Amino acid sequence: MSPAPRPWSLRPALAAAFLAIAGWTAQAVAAGPAGGSQAIYQQRLPDGSILLTDRPGPGGVIQRSWALPAEDPASAAARRAAGRSEAAETQERLQRSIELRQRLDAELELERLRRDQALAVLSAERERAERERAERERSAELDRPAVVVVPGWQHRHPPHRPPRTQRPWHPPQDEETQRPPEPRVPLRR
Repeated sequence: MSPAPRPWSLRPALAAAFLAIAGWTAQAVAAGPAGGSQAIYQQRLPDGSILLTDRPGPGGVIQRSWALPAEDPASAAARRAAGRSEAAETQERLQRSIELRQRLDAELELERLRRDQALAVLSAERERAERERAERERSAELDRPAVVVVPGWQHRHPPHRPPRTQRPWHPPQDEETQRPPEPRVPLRR
């Protein structure tokens, strides 16, 4: 079973035909108004292909023909100059766009390098500050007075607290003889 013909398979042939027509019109303009007009023929060849030509060939059936009027050389030259100037402007715009993109890429790379350098400086500064802090802690430990503990010479109380005074001793009392505590009367000043 053969595949179904695809409708877009004629597009390349049509594109080639239009390019051929454009080329022939350019040749007709270059040749000048020799015959007053240029004829283009569309022929179907025996193998089924389409041929666009300015001279009908043997063995092909002419399906269509176009008559193109001869072009004034002055207007053709003016159009050619306008096309060239438009192409030059487009080229210049593209070149400016490319240069702008390259400049922006260079600036972006420069900013990336500056950021990396700033991060490296910040990291080095943090490491330096950490080393200084560790050095200060180490020197503070070394600057503390040494504590020497001699066995048997320890104080019962630390030197920063005064010793507690003991309450006077009272003999234990029986429940019968035990008196309730005396109420405290606040002192007036």
